[in-house]
Amino acid sequence: NRLSFDPSYKHLYLVPFNVNAGTKNNPKWEKRASLQISGYGELLLRQLQGQIKYADNPVLVYESDLFKHGTRGGVSFVDHEAIIPRKSKTIIACYMKITRIDDSIDYKVITQEDMDRFRAFSKDKDSKAWTDGEGGMWQSKCIKHAFKNYPKVRTGKFSELQTQTVDEEATAVT
Repeated sequence: NRLSFDPSYKHLYLVPFNVNAGTKNNPKWEKRASLQISGYGELLLRQLQGQIKYADNPVLVYESDLFKHGTRGGVSFVDHEAIIPRKSKTIIACYMKITRIDDSIDYKVITQEDMDRFRAFSKDKDSKAWTDGEGGMWQSKCIKHAFKNYPKVRTGKFSELQTQTVDEEATAVT
């Protein structure tokens, strides 16, 4: 499918998990792995399969930036002016510009409210990704949720798109 395992491309990940190949009373745990296609891999697949022409990298919006988004005349828009030097390190939004095959433009915008909801559904709300990699989490979630209303892409039998993984509310273990 022309995706790469090269870590610098961030297209694919092998995700290990345990499976009970035995019974409930006589468990026999086996280690297995599935191939997960990242948001960046999905972007490439959508280009290769002719769904989109191009997608820009997600852009972080900081508290001191000038930022507006919405629709005008039925067309989505984003107006963003980064104020440099930054007066705040607080991220308030992330957006991605998607150019469709017909050259029309679509935007995906993730807000702080969205990120709060995504984090609430995360199994590990205090993981290193959330605490030390905030910018990367914003960008990852923006890509992951950008194509919710697009047709599905074709993948192999044993692979899964990151966007197909369901964010579920974490439940407390008692």
